[in-house]
Parts: sequence; structure tokens; C-alpha cells
Amino acid sequence: MNKLENFAKSDAGKLALYAGGALTVLMECYETFVLTPKIQKAAGDRTIFDTAFMNTPEQMQEFLDNLTDEGKDLFRNTYLKSDNIYPLVYTTFFSLFLARFTDKTDWRACLPLALMVFDYAENYGSAKMLDTGKAEPAFARFANTMTKAKMMSMLATINLSLLAWWQSRKD
Repeated sequence: MNKLENFAKSDAGKLALYAGGALTVLMECYETFVLTPKIQKAAGDRTIFDTAFMNTPEQMQEFLDNLTDEGKDLFRNTYLKSDNIYPLVYTTFFSLFLARFTDKTDWRACLPLALMVFDYAENYGSAKMLDTGKAEPAFARFANTMTKAKMMSMLATINLSLLAWWQSRKD
């Protein structure tokens, strides 16, 4: 952790932090404002199952049943591929951010890693359901649980980052 902390507080780390923040925002905007609406439109305006906090297996199946072939292709070959790069980007950004703005790198630097694990587990669930065309109840609950864990971890990571930044300003 000491190496991460030293890098985060160096000039190169500052540059990486700015670049990571910009890339994180750009990728989030691309997924949220470009890809998600296109996929939801291709599914008859149904919500993508990895963007909703509360989804039942029936709602997930309804999404899969209504998703056009073009929507499946966009989901599989663009959205999921983008969403396999995005966790690496935001994990790097948040880890550097926390290491830079805390006095000592501790358990908080591990929270972005947990977030990344939940996101990849959710992506696996989405890909599996997309490939089979079925939202089997046990698997659908697993995928939805990973979505919830991802969202809660993201909220905690953002809040801890803001708190670390705020506390660093007092010094």
C-alpha cells in the first residue's frame, strides 16, 4: 500500500488521477446516455437488468424476451465489452483518489476492489442470461444481488472519497 500512496501523491500520480477521473466520467456518460437508452429501446423500453436496484426474475425474463437481435448484439458486443474495461478504470481512479487524500492508505483503498469484483460478477450474470436467453430464478437473484452490492459499494466508495477529500482540505 505504501507504493500506491507514494505514487498517488507524486506528480505522475496526480496526472493519473486527473486522467482516470476524466476517463471514468466519459465512460459513465457513454454507457448511461448512449448505450443504455439504445438497448432499452431495443427491449421495448424495459430497464436493463444491471441498471435497476430491484429486479425480479420475471422482469429480467421480460427484458430478455423483448430484446431484439440488434439489441442483443449491442448489449453483448458493445455494452458488456465496455463494462469489462470500465471497472478497471474507476477502480484505478478511486484507489488513487483515496490513497492521495487519506493520511494513511488502509482498508478504504480496498473498497474500489470489492466494487470491481461485484461489477464483474454482475457482468458475468448478464452475459450468461443473455447467452441462454433465460433468467432462471436462482441465477437471476444472484445477478441482481451483485447489482445491489455493486450499487451499494459504489455509493460507499463515492462517499468515502468525498469524505477523504473534505478532511484533507482541513489540514
